Amino acid sequence: MGDFTNGQWAFEKIDNRTFIDAPSFTIAELRSRSSLKEHQDETLANARLIAAAPDMHEALKLYTAHQQGTRGHYCSECHNEIDKALAKAEGKV
Repeated sequence: MGDFTNGQWAFEKIDNRTFIDAPSFTIAELRSRSSLKEHQDETLANARLIAAAPDMHEALKLYTAHQQGTRGHYCSECHNEIDKALAKAEGKV
């Protein structure tokens, strides 16, 4: 896998348009297939998931590093980072 834009990604909804933003530029514009509410909801869910991707990547790297040489220990730091990334992906923050 290649490099990706580092930093906090976010999404914003302007009128009927949803944008995925990186620290210094817009990565993508997501468009719903129609004006139907379920498609707009799907577009926002996709935007949240894409914006949370770097956080999930870092949380999983941390978890993997902490699991090296263990037998499945519990790591509260890993657990907290994974919870934060999932909350971002699910639109809870």
